[in-house]
Amino acid sequence: MKLLPTTRPRIFEDYPTLAIALKNWQHETYRLEDLTYEAGEEVFLNLDDEEPTVLSESKARELNREAEEELANLKDPFEDDIPLSSPLTTLIVDQSAPSFEDFTKQIGKACSLLAKELDWSEFAIISDCRRSILSQENDHPPVQAAQEKLAGFGLTAETPNGLVVDRQGLEAIVGDLFWIARCNASAPYTLVSAKGSSTVATLCKYGNFHFDFYTEEAERAFEKAVPPSGLSIVADGMCYERFTSDGSISGRALDL
Repeated sequence: MKLLPTTRPRIFEDYPTLAIALKNWQHETYRLEDLTYEAGEEVFLNLDDEEPTVLSESKARELNREAEEELANLKDPFEDDIPLSSPLTTLIVDQSAPSFEDFTKQIGKACSLLAKELDWSEFAIISDCRRSILSQENDHPPVQAAQEKLAGFGLTAETPNGLVVDRQGLEAIVGDLFWIARCNASAPYTLVSAKGSSTVATLCKYGNFHFDFYTEEAERAFEKAVPPSGLSIVADGMCYERFTSDGSISGRALDL
């Protein structure tokens, strides 16, 4: 079984479609204009403030400078020859299970079967920015167990390295990754891509994969491979909570 901590630049070099996907994602998601302040704005600077602060010009400049530095630390310094390109299409894929606990026990085998159908043998797993998948602590027992398991394979909370895994390695940890995606609301998104493929998957809190396709051929091959794996393409293309009747997620927490 292969599970190797790997630096982000090395992953981008070996997985060019993943690099394209992340460059586009970071361009669309981590936008300085969404965090820009102006003099005269009313802002709650601290969580326990009873009244907002009216920003002076110097305070607005200070906050804008801090936001620019924060985004620069989050975004990867991609090479100029990596294009800024959106996926052609997206499919949402799920697996039927009576509970999220059952889902996490079954999803590894389903992923292994899907990978076999597509002749995928090696994968990169990486966060959507330069923060670790393990950057948020959570004492909810299944999440804590998942984090400890991933830490045992060399991931740390301090470094944003990814993992390069084989099919067996993916089967062993994808359920753990879903626990983190579901319960750690302040953690970065987790992306997975097979070496040589034109497909990138993102794990979501509802127990779904969002598969982005960068060629039509990749999507056609994928659609044929899904049924034998025991997975299903969500017909209406909508992502929703399948495991609770009221939409609540046990153990889900924010870092504030």
